Amino acid sequence: MQIYKAVQEAGEFIVTFPRSYHSGFNQGFNFAEAVNFATRDWLNLGRLSVANYALSNRFTVFSHDELICKMADSYNRLDMQLARETYNDLLMMAKNERELRDRMNLMGIISSERYVFETMGDDNRSCCRCNTTCFLSALRCKCPDETEADQKDEKDKKRK
Repeated sequence: MQIYKAVQEAGEFIVTFPRSYHSGFNQGFNFAEAVNFATRDWLNLGRLSVANYALSNRFTVFSHDELICKMADSYNRLDMQLARETYNDLLMMAKNERELRDRMNLMGIISSERYVFETMGDDNRSCCRCNTTCFLSALRCKCPDETEADQKDEKDKKRK
């Protein structure tokens, strides 16, 4: 693994590439601003990143599924290539969602409720097993309050 150091001066930009880690340190009084953007070829890497984070129980910064759904909702503002990549990602999402729901049905889960994840804070919609931010659906246990409190305590321990 190679490590590089960069010093950013006023008015300069630093671009980090997918799968790279970056951090910053501010010294003294300052105003900091960041702009995050992604090229169309990042969509596949973003999906892969979410899967890798889930395997290692890392919290995601945002919901990739939510991003893709919002992009699809604004399809008329996307160029043709980005619209195609978004469509392909939607197909993968739908296939994965169907497979997961089928697995839940095989486990005996037969009832469901609609939640609007967009109205919930990210802390309230992250999976207690893999820490992925839920968007399309989630499985929730209707256990007694004490069990839910235990699950929340376990989740808080993982964050620390």
